[in-house]
Formats: sequence, C-alpha cells, structure tokens
Amino acid sequence: MDRSLLFKVIPFLVFFLCIKILSAEEADPYALYSQGSFSEAAEQFLNSADNTADDKALSRRYYNAARAFQEDYRQNRTPDSLSKAVDLYYRVLQLDKENDSAAHNLELARMEQIQNQTEPQNGENQQNEDQQKQNSQMDNQKQEKSLSEKQEELSGRKDQNSPEHREEQKKLNEETREQMESEKDSAKKQQMKDALKKQEEALSHMEENRNEEAREAQKEASQLLKEASEEQQNRDQPLDEDIQQILNNEYRRQQQEEQNQQNIYSVEKNW
Repeated sequence: MDRSLLFKVIPFLVFFLCIKILSAEEADPYALYSQGSFSEAAEQFLNSADNTADDKALSRRYYNAARAFQEDYRQNRTPDSLSKAVDLYYRVLQLDKENDSAAHNLELARMEQIQNQTEPQNGENQQNEDQQKQNSQMDNQKQEKSLSEKQEELSGRKDQNSPEHREEQKKLNEETREQMESEKDSAKKQQMKDALKKQEEALSHMEENRNEEAREAQKEASQLLKEASEEQQNRDQPLDEDIQQILNNEYRRQQQEEQNQQNIYSVEKNW
C-alpha cells in the first residue's frame, strides 16, 4: 500500500474508533444514570432487555429501568416516567414474585401517583384558603381605617359635650371593643386596647365638659387605631402569587423526598 495513502487513511480510522468508543460509553446505562440522565438510562436498560431470555436477568433489567424512570419523575416531575416505572415494577413481580425491592418501590411509586393526582386539588384548596384569609385581613384593615377616620372626625368637632357627640363616641367605643375582641394578633390587640382606653378617657372628659382633654384623648385614640392598621398592612403584605406557589411546591417536594429517601433501593449492577 502506498505510504502516503496509509497516512491519509489512519486518521479516519482513529476518528471512527473514537466515535465508536464514545458511543459505547454514552450507551452505558449506568454512566447515564450517574450523570443524571435517568430517562435515557431507563431506555438503555430496556434495550438490553430485548436480547435477554433468562427471566431472572430480564427482571433485573426491568427493575433497573423502573428505578431510572422513577428517579426521572422525582427529579423532573414527569408523570409519564412514573407511569412507566409502575408498569415495569409489575413486570418485575410477574417474573420474580420474591423481589422485595420491586414490591417496596412499587408501593412508593403508587403513593407518588396518588399524591400527584391530589396535589392540584390541594393546591386549589390552599389558594382558596389564602384568598379567604387575605380578604378577611383586608376587611379588618378597612374597618380599622374606618374607626381611625371616625375618631379623627369626632376629635375635630367643636361641640365636644353635646349629647349627639357623646352618643357617637359611645358607639365608636363599642365598635373598637368588638374589633379588639375578635383580633388574634396579640401585639395588634394591645394597640387597640390602648386606643379603647383613650376613647373611654375622651368620653369621660366629654361628660365632664372638659373639651380640650376630650379632644386630645380622641386624637391619641385615632393615632393608635391608625398605627394598628398600618402595622398589620406592613406585616401581612402577601407574597407574589407565583413565588408563594413555588415555595409551597418546594416544601411539599422536600417533605416527600425526606420520606422516600429513608427506604429507597438503588439500581442493581449484578448482572
């Protein structure tokens, strides 16, 4: 063979061999699994099962494919992979009824399927609860703002000792008392309690015709009611809906992973 032709052919042969070697490595299901390519690893496990006649070896290949599909679901939340894992675990148990690992992982996979089906409903219920809570907080804030505005308006009147004025102050004191008693936040409840105390002082001064003292007590009560409303608004600013949904999903996912990791079985390699 001409030496110059040989030098031209050798690089192509080397390149071809490298491609073959790299293709063989990429096709290694264990390498794919360790790299996190779980669905690809599962397909390779299934491809190797096509040429397997022995039931015991076939069950191992099905088991490994099922584990890879199950892990793909856990990492990528792909319901199709979870369904494939369940089907393959059933195949394993048909071939090897004593495979405790397959039976255990099948149970975990079925639990994950049930959770996957109920999560949207739970998420919708949680959103409804969050919306109701937010609406309730907004109603309370509007009422507190109304109380503050009413008190501020009363403090600006000149006829502090008139019967009509005293009657309005009594009514406002009762509204504040009712709102305070229904309040669950302890700090906010204390602020409203302080405001009610000032309102009662104002009413007492009004009955004694001490107009300036009544007006000052009313202004202090109005300020306390306003601060209680503003503090609640700052503390209860809702998270962006998308961010809150992400946090809820991440919390549920971490809980499920902690539960599953305690009992999960790894991929077999004793073919």
